[in-house]
Amino acid sequence: MLQSMQRNREAEIYSRRALAAHEATLGKNHASVGTTLNNLAALLIATNRPAEAEPMIRRAIARAARERQSR
Repeated sequence: MLQSMQRNREAEIYSRRALAAHEATLGKNHASVGTTLNNLAALLIATNRPAEAEPMIRRAIARAARERQSR
């Protein structure tokens, strides 16, 4: 929502807080962590920072791949 209002810096701060909270409470392999990583990466790409987004995208993809393999 903040991103749609062009409040990208604020959106990034809250997204990073959410990521840290999800990782701490749910564990790094939880689906919510993958979603938060993906959302933060999308924000970084939208603000022309793809190099910062790439590791997050890779983590989200790796997490999803591990989940599929465990089914």
